[in-house]
Amino acid sequence: MKNSLMLFKIKRISKPAAHCAFTYLIENSFDKSRKNLMCCYRQATDHVSTDGVVIVLTLDKTSFQVRNRVVIRENNADLRDPKFSYDGSRLMLTTYAKSFLDKRKVVTKMVTFFSTTGYSWSTGNSHGRSGWWLWNNTFIT
Repeated sequence: MKNSLMLFKIKRISKPAAHCAFTYLIENSFDKSRKNLMCCYRQATDHVSTDGVVIVLTLDKTSFQVRNRVVIRENNADLRDPKFSYDGSRLMLTTYAKSFLDKRKVVTKMVTFFSTTGYSWSTGNSHGRSGWWLWNNTFIT
């Protein structure tokens, strides 16, 4: 049997920007009614620019209306490839960060932000060695 996908509706959820990419979409872990989604993506000048930020949206599952919008940034860093994961109590947003210390020195690290509501986020928590790129993680309960 062949799997198929049926497209019912297309709606822009981002504000116009030069570059939006690396979208990740999940059901809102904190919404007991299961009526909301959460979406994160990178917004920047272009694919290789050094000014990437992460946009986190809370969306109504039916209308796709944006209920909340948060911009996550790190000083002097380009945030790339954001991903959500949920450990049963906290929602984590993990992203790859390229920091530019001067014109010749670039440091890379993984940075995770935490939320217990989906509406506000912690400051970044760095982990891993420079150059280590964690694409995604899953918690098994």
